Amino acid sequence: MALGQLLTKEWLRDYRVALGYWIENLRVSRSLTQRQLADHLGWSRTTLVAIEAGNQAVTVDQLLQLAAAFQSSTNAILPHVLFNVPRPPEEQDHFAIPFRKQKKPSPRA
Repeated sequence: MALGQLLTKEWLRDYRVALGYWIENLRVSRSLTQRQLADHLGWSRTTLVAIEAGNQAVTVDQLLQLAAAFQSSTNAILPHVLFNVPRPPEEQDHFAIPFRKQKKPSPRA
């Protein structure tokens, strides 16, 4: 099968939606607002909203910025998004965003 047959409009749309979903979930898991992440990346909030919704394609530069912000690599992101491959357990918690302090757990009464 030729590459052109694989990269249909539907596939590209599904890819954008999957990548946007991944970005949103990672952002939310780090307790970041869209504004906080967009400001850190130097993007407008509307750009991030469009990317998370799958309405805007991510450029290579934006993908590199995201990987750096989440202390990851594009190699760690793309296979999981493209092929819906779950992350190995040892990789699942290694994403951290250095510009946001993690909340300390509250003491239980």
